[in-house]
Amino acid sequence: MKCELIKLGQFNGKGCNVYTVRTDDLGETLFDGFINECIVSFISETKDILMLLNAIGHKEGAREHYFKHAEGKPGDGLCAL
Repeated sequence: MKCELIKLGQFNGKGCNVYTVRTDDLGETLFDGFINECIVSFISETKDILMLLNAIGHKEGAREHYFKHAEGKPGDGLCAL
């Protein structure tokens, strides 16, 4: 399986750049899939995530306090926004 990093231009700014992943077996990026899956059932939370990504990219950068560490299995390096 091939993976490609895709820059999410709408969130990129002076704070930092925001990226998503697209694999060769998906027609959309993981970010687009997440948004499409969650926007109907979790509209408020999805809007909050989009606003936070915008603030991170355009204003403040990827500051430590935005992330919860050790969210996945031990050693996988997964963080939650």
